[in-house]
Amino acid sequence: MQYRERKTTQWHPLTPGSRPRLVAEKTWEFEGEPAALDSIVDVVGAAADRVTPAHLRLTFGNAVGLFRTTAGITLEVHSGKWEEAHFDAMLADVVSICADLPLATNANAGALPYRRTEQADDPAGYHAFVYLRQILREHAAEPDRLQTALEAVLRDPHRRLETEREVVPLDRGRFVDAVTLQALTRPGALAAVRGRTARLPLAQALSGHLPSTLNQPRTVQNLDTLENRFVRAFLLHSRRIIDEVRGRVAKGEASFLRARLTSDCAWMDALVGGWLQHPIWNDVGDLTQLPLASTVMQARRGYRDVLRHHIRLMLASQALPLSHADTFELLEARNIAVMYELWTYFAVVAELTEILGPPTQAIRTTPAFWGPNVTQGFEVRWPSQHRASYNQTFPGETSSGSYSTELRPDVTLWCPHDECHVLDAKFKVSDGGSFLNADVHKMHAYRDAIGAARSAWVMYPGIAFQEYATQDGGTWGAVGATPLRPEPGGRDELRGLLSRLVGA
Repeated sequence: MQYRERKTTQWHPLTPGSRPRLVAEKTWEFEGEPAALDSIVDVVGAAADRVTPAHLRLTFGNAVGLFRTTAGITLEVHSGKWEEAHFDAMLADVVSICADLPLATNANAGALPYRRTEQADDPAGYHAFVYLRQILREHAAEPDRLQTALEAVLRDPHRRLETEREVVPLDRGRFVDAVTLQALTRPGALAAVRGRTARLPLAQALSGHLPSTLNQPRTVQNLDTLENRFVRAFLLHSRRIIDEVRGRVAKGEASFLRARLTSDCAWMDALVGGWLQHPIWNDVGDLTQLPLASTVMQARRGYRDVLRHHIRLMLASQALPLSHADTFELLEARNIAVMYELWTYFAVVAELTEILGPPTQAIRTTPAFWGPNVTQGFEVRWPSQHRASYNQTFPGETSSGSYSTELRPDVTLWCPHDECHVLDAKFKVSDGGSFLNADVHKMHAYRDAIGAARSAWVMYPGIAFQEYATQDGGTWGAVGATPLRPEPGGRDELRGLLSRLVGA
């Protein structure tokens, strides 16, 4: 098998173990045996165009990530704008912010089954599987790489020191305590000795008698701690999540992802299964109590990371406001433009939390296994009566003359008195790193068409902030663009803008 960038003449060979690096925005051609090309089609899905049985054309668009084929070839796809690391950073950021939200439904989502035979009340959900896959990946960024946490636990597991009693011959005695001395006073504990042994100081003190054995204390290290039980329960629950997805795929669900999910389940199960086979777990029992107050779980390396992953796995990974279609585009096709759109909403939530304080409520969609059923927009509320809505729909009302078509901005910031500001994500930049004028023109349409809107802003992955204010120079009525990137300092302009919009 071989591949090349379309419209070039140079072909590159592909063999098992190959890992070609492809730019998502370019078109790529592959030639080879039909069966080998089938293995690529199985994992890239809609990105593939089968020209002939032996000729395949791939166009990834905004998709990034690793596509592992059953032929042993891994396609490493990255965007010319951003690397896969940016996708991972945004996903980790979204999950982290979600974990801190006071979700209004499914309040028991953080419960971890205590015993091996118990199952969670509801399926863990596809988002839980995706989060687990994310932290198991070989290139997961620290400190979100689960392997690092597990290696720290297995290398130096938490132990509880306990005292046991053992009866040993006198010449092997090393420790004496009150129990040891008390045992020497019992009838028959001492026997008469002769010769050189009788001249020993202890024998002389005991009138020519010595004990034949000693009941001495021994300090042992016990691995069967609540903290180790928690880690073991986390691994068992992770395996159940993998088994849930594998079982559903085997029944024909998510057939368009069958090859990729089957492959993912295999390598994920191998990792988790390998950790569960470690001899440490031979001495660790079932979890019967959550050690959430344990200083080991809260502060010790490895354990604190497993606890953090547990919280995110059970809460945040089920809280993403995604439809079935969004789930595929974001989590399977790893569409970086869709990821950016979702991340910008949670970046707004995070910055508003810094400005307004912790939110009082987060209303999310109704959960289902492969993705939430979107019956209403995801919305976060603050005590100040401010609200941030995700993908809120403003239906067209031609009869009122206000606007004529349905509009759905990515973020709607509602202020008291039912006035709002619209912020829309655009994963586009000019060659100079600035926004596109056409995107700002759309903000004029949002501001003018939505009756409650007082300003409208583009959020884009560039470098320049621009505001087109009203004649009086005020923010109300303005349109503009604010840069927003998942990196240190990348949200500074947004924070300043939101402070003005909420009057902080």
